[in-house]
Amino acid sequence: MQPDVLVVGGGIVGVSTAAYLARAGASTLLLERGELASGPSGRSQGLVGGPHPPEVRALAERSVEAHLALAAETNAFAIDRNDVGCLVLAGDESELPNEGERVDPAEAEPLLTAAVGAGALVPCRRIDAAAAVAAWANEARRHGAAIRTGVAVRSLAAADGEKATGAHTDEGLVSAATIVVATGWEAPRLLAPLGLSLDVVGVRGWIATTWPASFRLRRPVMEMAYKRSFAGLRLRTVADFAAEREQVPSTGALLSQDAAGRVLLGASLAHATGGADDDGTAALGAICRRAIELVPALGEVAVAETRTCVRPVSLDGLPFLGPLGGVEGLVAACGHGGTGVTLGPGSGEAVARGILDGAWDPRLRPDRPGYAASGSPSAKSAG
Repeated sequence: MQPDVLVVGGGIVGVSTAAYLARAGASTLLLERGELASGPSGRSQGLVGGPHPPEVRALAERSVEAHLALAAETNAFAIDRNDVGCLVLAGDESELPNEGERVDPAEAEPLLTAAVGAGALVPCRRIDAAAAVAAWANEARRHGAAIRTGVAVRSLAAADGEKATGAHTDEGLVSAATIVVATGWEAPRLLAPLGLSLDVVGVRGWIATTWPASFRLRRPVMEMAYKRSFAGLRLRTVADFAAEREQVPSTGALLSQDAAGRVLLGASLAHATGGADDDGTAALGAICRRAIELVPALGEVAVAETRTCVRPVSLDGLPFLGPLGGVEGLVAACGHGGTGVTLGPGSGEAVARGILDGAWDPRLRPDRPGYAASGSPSAKSAG
């Protein structure tokens, strides 16, 4: 198959991009080296919600609409039909996002016992994220896209280094004039041989999941410290490795409860440099301590599993959606951090529209005005 568009990466952004391209009639092939949703899309807490920087609010709204429509049409994955709200906690009102309804944290969630200065309710829904990825992949197939798993893209091909021609895989060359790079935190490694640099870094996070609890949280709970801890991340230097200096993970409470009553405890953030660079001991300890401080009843609930993933984070906290300058036909669709499931369908639709119509949001393009790489990720203020 020689598709019009080759999508590399089988997370929520990749499969929704393939679905929107196929819906529009573009011949589309998606390649995933492992299984669909084997990265952050299938290992998150499964929350679709804010707060959001203003640049991506339209994408977030569109994503909710698209998730709801596909779930209603296919009945293939669970998502809250109504907004359950997320309780955002902060030390005082000045730290809260510029969106949502101001509330008394103790009234909004009676199980909270720690002194929390201020709270806000922002829109949020729970979703079965892995099942949603599968549903979007099936939507792409239904409209004619081909999706192949277990096929690793080893390198990208470009004529004279200026025009994309395809990708080299273990099964040979796949020819395509347009290539969407939706490979998350490993995108820079794929682009580097072409002389291209994309400022996406890996940020590891850990989550603990309990057995069903005897109590029920009214809604997801998130500390603004979690959102803002991206800004405090420091990339490890050669000197750090030489001195064997360990990185202390940043943590902030992110608590949610699924339909079965299991409580998901998060979350931690630490710069990742490989697939097995952290055994989770420090991160999980900090996560559980903070969870107990906020909701003491959690201390007696048994832990069923822990899991981790590496999130792709841009240096300014906004995703990269648009053409990569220097190589015609090469498009970025990555850098979503922890918001891939929240922004996935909106991002996929935007990328498909850009490829087919040339309409790109200048605020999210890789060459966006005002973007400047620095030494560490810095999340934009949510709101």
